[in-house]
Amino acid sequence: MLRKLLLCLLLASVFLTPAAAQDQPRTQGTLIPIGGGYETLRGFVESAFPYWQTLNADQFTILMLPSAFSYDPYSLSSAELLDNSYLADLRRHQLEEVCREVLGLHNIEGMPCRVTVLPVYTREAAQSDLLTQFFSDDPAAIYFLGGDQLNAMNIIANTPLEQAIITAFQNGVPLGGNSAGAALLAEQMIVGYAPDRDANTGLHEDAIQLWNQPSAGERGLAVGIDNALIETHLWELARTPRVLNLLTLEGAPHVVIGLDGATGGVLQDETVFRDVFGQYSAAIFDGVSLNASANAAFGASGVLSIHNVLVHLLAPGDFAFNLSTLQPSWANRLENVTRDFSAFAKPENAGDLYLYGSAPDSSSFPDTPETLVVLVGYPDEVQLAAASEYYDGQRQIVSLTAGDLFETSLPEGASLNNYNFIAVIGSDPSLISISQLQPIAEVWRNGTTLLMGGAAAAAAGQTYAANSAVNFATASASAIALHAQGSFIVGGTRLRPGLELVDLNVEPHLIDNNRFGRLFSLAFNEKDVQTLGLPENTAVRFTAEGAFVQGENAAFVLDLSDALLGVGVNNAFVVANALLDTFAANERIQAVGT
Repeated sequence: MLRKLLLCLLLASVFLTPAAAQDQPRTQGTLIPIGGGYETLRGFVESAFPYWQTLNADQFTILMLPSAFSYDPYSLSSAELLDNSYLADLRRHQLEEVCREVLGLHNIEGMPCRVTVLPVYTREAAQSDLLTQFFSDDPAAIYFLGGDQLNAMNIIANTPLEQAIITAFQNGVPLGGNSAGAALLAEQMIVGYAPDRDANTGLHEDAIQLWNQPSAGERGLAVGIDNALIETHLWELARTPRVLNLLTLEGAPHVVIGLDGATGGVLQDETVFRDVFGQYSAAIFDGVSLNASANAAFGASGVLSIHNVLVHLLAPGDFAFNLSTLQPSWANRLENVTRDFSAFAKPENAGDLYLYGSAPDSSSFPDTPETLVVLVGYPDEVQLAAASEYYDGQRQIVSLTAGDLFETSLPEGASLNNYNFIAVIGSDPSLISISQLQPIAEVWRNGTTLLMGGAAAAAAGQTYAANSAVNFATASASAIALHAQGSFIVGGTRLRPGLELVDLNVEPHLIDNNRFGRLFSLAFNEKDVQTLGLPENTAVRFTAEGAFVQGENAAFVLDLSDALLGVGVNNAFVVANALLDTFAANERIQAVGT
């Protein structure tokens, strides 16, 4: 057909005289980024289907690029070739099966689906003139497999292969990919963490690597989106700290599209992000509208303090976001806001209150006979004994199990009034009894200093998430997904009434146990109650002068009081205009930059 002949002629000229990819004019088109996982292939094919309908083609052809599989962009052993080819063929077969299913759903029977793998695992291969033959049929889409986006772009950038991809995209062919294959769909490409950094240190200065130097060949695809960054495995791998750090980078877009694993969406003409598909949700992090990025700073500890970041959660359904106007389709854009942090004021006459994101170091509080340590929610005698030994000294240590009362647990003749400092340290929130802790709440309200650490910190709030913690080393993949990503689904978090010491909700172990879903669940359940997120080794001290952060990381505050809430067709949270803050060590938690 004429379209095919013109495309072949144009590609032939491209391979003979390749131009620098970054000099190519930008064009409108369809990008289909997927946060990770191949259970999303149906959404990818469905998103490419409208373009295929315009081709009048006699088959549904998809080009699959496995360059991110590469172990080394410049060399390839026979064993590596066999390994990569085997894995790519598995994905080819899987995509063809899904393609046939999608055509069947559209009542198109007998139409062949053909997925062709371009075996380009080195930069040398990306320079070959033989690549023209792979683009000779009208492709309905091009799909980039996951792996390592750094290796992929070291292979593809400024080669005849990239020029062929550019030409196809300019002719309307959608580009999609998962994980690393999605990351390279942004011209400014997220590489990952800097050496010796991870999610727990993602808020530290210089923790993130971003390729945004086109002149040095450090970039994503030349036709990738250039007004936002694309983050993958968002909730799955606790990458919110990384995203917030990205919002501060000079010269980078201060808008991030975050895609969870098993979740994708469509980026249309560099303007609209729409048609989310998959199991969970996507998010837009906007550091522009309320000047969050402009006012962000790294404190003396090198930890990020950023305020008034707008966060929008999108799930499958009629929800879209305009990247040009920063406008969610289902709500008004929040352009100014008055923040209220009065919930962080300590009640009059109450003692100082420490909320720790994890069990505190033994040196964090007094070792005197007037100090009482209460251990709650420990799942077995071994862990309980270890905790008792760790905090042992002059302190009085009491452990409470189901049904225990203070009257029978304290030394004979003693009462809670004998102690001027009480530390309640919890292990498993599902095993905590609020009624057992009520006597402690009363003496705190009368002036006794109180520390609540780990799971006990969660119990201090209005409501707390009572799901058990998950051990990532021993838990199954399904249990981890249910814990981290499933918490963004309505009903995925078990909520119970707390002690109501503060007019807040609290989520400890925020980063190390990946509890951002619980953070949003608590806020979604009570939108007018701010939620405090505490990473391990981080605390907030409530005093008469205010609430102050201390420790190694930053405290997070999630505020949905100005948000509009909804639910996607997959029952995942939909949120417009959430506000997210981080406060670094020694900062007072209060309104900033409003």
